[in-house]
Amino acid sequence: MDPLSNFQLKNFFNRYTPITREICDELVATIANGGTTNPTPLQGAQSYTVQVSDDNDGFIVQFRGPQNTLDFELLNAAQETYGGLVPSTCEHLAQFDLKVHPLRVYKMNDIPGDALLQVNSFLHQPENCHLLEHTVQDFARFCSRAWLNRPLLLPSFNKASIQNNYSSSLDRMMDLLPARFHPLLDTLQSQIPSLFADDYPMVLNHGDLLENNILVDRNTGKLTGIVDWRDAEVGPFAMQLCGLENILGIRKTTCMAFHPRHLELRQLFWKTLFHEMGDVSEEMKVVIQTARMVGIFLANEFDVGETSEEDQVMQLAVLESMTLGLSDIGLVIG
Repeated sequence: MDPLSNFQLKNFFNRYTPITREICDELVATIANGGTTNPTPLQGAQSYTVQVSDDNDGFIVQFRGPQNTLDFELLNAAQETYGGLVPSTCEHLAQFDLKVHPLRVYKMNDIPGDALLQVNSFLHQPENCHLLEHTVQDFARFCSRAWLNRPLLLPSFNKASIQNNYSSSLDRMMDLLPARFHPLLDTLQSQIPSLFADDYPMVLNHGDLLENNILVDRNTGKLTGIVDWRDAEVGPFAMQLCGLENILGIRKTTCMAFHPRHLELRQLFWKTLFHEMGDVSEEMKVVIQTARMVGIFLANEFDVGETSEEDQVMQLAVLESMTLGLSDIGLVIG
């Protein structure tokens, strides 16, 4: 397990003392009924996740705090939209065991594959570009499902409230970011209403498409699953296209280091996306590009008061790489 995961687990159990990792492991062993149990290699900040292996392909057991429970209305909408890429999840009766109260216990199917965070360096090796092409194409197909598979009943949402939140976030970033970002932010702010037009769909977006939530097969590059839907939310289509940057780039202290052939891979992404979506007008393509760029800014918004100066410098460099440094920015501000 990596140092960050160990750090987050320590904080997780400190919050819920006297519950310990050992107590949770004992409970998982009971649920496993003879299966092999191991903590997953990557752990989130708000949960403890254990993999159970048995003769039936195994499953996942996850412990979450009472403030970070899963919303099954959102999960059902996610499965209806994105199909088998979303793990099936249910609450487990083990959560009523007093030894783990007030934690909630969830059981979900174990989607195969490695987190992109674990294999990104491998996929970015020059000889493996053909594998990364598969990842890019599958991610485009994943994104297209939100356009094609719209649930009959989305979780409740308020368009005006979402639009106001987006505009307020861009205003805050205008105050925080250097002047070189301002022309793009001004343009995006003026285009926000187009994301909420009657002919532009509201869909369920993942909300946190970081490298640890995207699963791929390292042997083929194929996308196998998208996990951790805790932060999913209804919003304009294409807001989650910002996840493409985490596939094409690796975060460094001074920039987002993109694959040497990322421009070709971007073209492949757009070609695949629009092919899967079907007939899309040029005007609609511009709105989709706007949503993507707004999504990049919102996904990389940070609070100056809660972020160290060193982290701010890094985040600013990464954000600049993903916005001002991109060749296709002209589709937004042109």
